[in-house]
Amino acid sequence: MGRIDYVQHEKKVIAIGDLGEKIVMESERAKLDNKHPKLAKQILQVSLLLDKCGYDIKSFEEDESPRYIEVKSTNEPYKKQFSFYLTENERQYAKILNN
Repeated sequence: MGRIDYVQHEKKVIAIGDLGEKIVMESERAKLDNKHPKLAKQILQVSLLLDKCGYDIKSFEEDESPRYIEVKSTNEPYKKQFSFYLTENERQYAKILNN
């Protein structure tokens, strides 16, 4: 056992998170592209602009109402039970936002 390279670990965690957000963005766009192409173009990866929104992606439901998505990503193997870190800010916005 050697020393943990925390900088390298954090870079890996950030890369996994970025990939997760990219996958969700693509999925949301694909979901809306056929029926609501204008809405699909309005999907926004908020995490690239602000840290304090409490969510990563602003998308839309089929009825055109806003959909706020907080993405949590991992490369760990599937488990029936798992945990993830939720900031107090994310928790507060989850209580305030309708979806």
